[in-house]
Amino acid sequence: MDFSLTEEQELLLASIRELITSNFPEEYFRTCDQTGTYPREFMQALAENGISMLGVPEEFGGIPADYVTQMLALMEISKCGAPAFLITNGQCIHSMRRFGSAEQLRKTAESTLATGDPAYALALTEPGAGSDNNSATTTWTRKNGKVYLNGQKTFITGAKEYPYMLVLARDTEPKDPKKAFTLWWVDSNKPGIKINPLHKIGWHMLSTCEVYLDNVEVDESDRSVKKAWVSSMSCTILKWSV
Repeated sequence: MDFSLTEEQELLLASIRELITSNFPEEYFRTCDQTGTYPREFMQALAENGISMLGVPEEFGGIPADYVTQMLALMEISKCGAPAFLITNGQCIHSMRRFGSAEQLRKTAESTLATGDPAYALALTEPGAGSDNNSATTTWTRKNGKVYLNGQKTFITGAKEYPYMLVLARDTEPKDPKKAFTLWWVDSNKPGIKINPLHKIGWHMLSTCEVYLDNVEVDESDRSVKKAWVSSMSCTILKWSV
């Protein structure tokens, strides 16, 4: 079996190496980490060169690539001293393709293409609910044709930097307890949202936050998935994260 890289893969890795070593020395990332600064210039450069959109269909502005090529790119980025863990754009777009509305997919793709940043933070974890989503206590209720979110999330990666959040919330009056949960597409700047970055011993260039939701108003159209699909979507997103 031949494990040699293809010519296209070799060229891709060389272009990544040239981009990073010529423009983003390790000192740049060290400074970002020491000061808790998100490396926007780096993410923008990846977007402009198509690197952050590897594996994303062309119709959304991406560059088709198999998993091996995508992993090779992430390995090369890491070898150059850059934070490959920031690049979760594919996760966001693929999840919205499968579970989101057309408008949410459009916003995800446009935001990622414009900035190189993932479009949304995944707000699942709570003080009393980690991987056990069924223990989540954040709620959503309907009132006067609107939906209101109330609760607390914790350890939410990128909540301070990304423009949107996907918030897992429980229906306060579910007809079927198994379908009580919904994921809501929420603008991170909406009134009623308070984001507090947590102190960490590493990964300082990307925030990990507590998120408080106090009567945050959203529309029915902001629902990301049908109720029955929430567990499937959560698992899919987490799979992409891994």
